[in-house]
Amino acid sequence: MGSAARRNGKNGAAFDRREVARLVAAARSARDRLLVQVLCCGIRATECLRLLASSVYADRRGCWIKVGGRRGREVPIPDSLYELVKAYLKVEDIQPRERLFAGSRAPGRPPHSRPALTRSGVSQALTALSGTSHVSPRACFDLWLAAMAAADVDPRLAARVCGLHALTGTIARAYGESHQPLTREEHDAVVHALPF
Repeated sequence: MGSAARRNGKNGAAFDRREVARLVAAARSARDRLLVQVLCCGIRATECLRLLASSVYADRRGCWIKVGGRRGREVPIPDSLYELVKAYLKVEDIQPRERLFAGSRAPGRPPHSRPALTRSGVSQALTALSGTSHVSPRACFDLWLAAMAAADVDPRLAARVCGLHALTGTIARAYGESHQPLTREEHDAVVHALPF
């Protein structure tokens, strides 16, 4: 997929797997490393900002991020990302009902005093990591879509994971299917196609 780099908006830079690896390597904080990888899992920036620490879990089918609350969808993540999240939660002392991407809390302050990361903060973090050009969160999502297509992941499965109802001209009947949990095989197919 190296040649299948996507353009990031009007003035954005080419964005591909190498760029993801570079952004992750350039991240100085665990939060920024985590942010890049979560955005490249098919989760939109606005959804990312609402994630709670309890949204990340593992079961016999694999590791997941629950997006969209009680009736939301499960997004498959690799075991390595799950372990990174758990370590981040422990180091930052983030409680299950707190936002996953909250700012640092001052010592002695209550948990709800963490400043929240904003959408512009996500763009600024990605751009700072890039060091050269503006990188929008949409570029990460577009890269995820391109990676799913390059790995020949069934468009209906990709649509269920990312919450879209149509991908590349194929209508995915996500309603009706979306409330069925993904199987271990579906989890593995998506995880093996991830762009990092």
